[in-house]
Formats: sequence, structure tokens, C-alpha cells
Amino acid sequence: IPTKAADIFSLGLLMVELVMNRARLGWQLPKEGPQWQNFRKGRKEVEQFLLGISRSLMNIILRMLNPNPPQRPSAKEIRMKCLAYERRQRGHASRR
Repeated sequence: IPTKAADIFSLGLLMVELVMNRARLGWQLPKEGPQWQNFRKGRKEVEQFLLGISRSLMNIILRMLNPNPPQRPSAKEIRMKCLAYERRQRGHASRR
């Protein structure tokens, strides 16, 4: 059954793939089986793919992939976090 929480989870998966730049690294999300189940269940399994990105971006992605749907952020919260992240990045770029 499609839900907003399922959409948020899917967006989180998309963000993992974007962060990983899978085309360049030849990496893919697990599609099924034990690897997929471990990925869906565990923060540690997801974190290992997100090493090297900012802590704030990692945290929002991890929340989006939370196995407990009511604990996932709303689309509005994600938007606000992404806008704040973008502002910080612009601030860092202008200081260079």
C-alpha cells in the first residue's frame, strides 16, 4: 500500500544512490535477499555506504530509511534540512 512514509523511504534510497554515484563506482543497492533485509534493518549497514559525506546529510538519509515508518521525517522537514544544508555549502564556497 503506497504511503507517504514509503515515498520517504524510496527518496532515501535514491539519495543513497546519488551519494554513492553508483555509475562511477559500479555500486548497486541490494535488490533482494539477506543483503536487502540487512540494509533495510540496520543503521550500520547503511552508514558504511555513506562514509565521507557530511554528518547532517547522513543523518537525514538515515532517518528517511528508518525501519519504523512513523519515525521517518516528513517531506517538509526534509526540504527544510536540504535548504539549510545548501545554505551552509554556499557559505563554505563563498569563504574560499
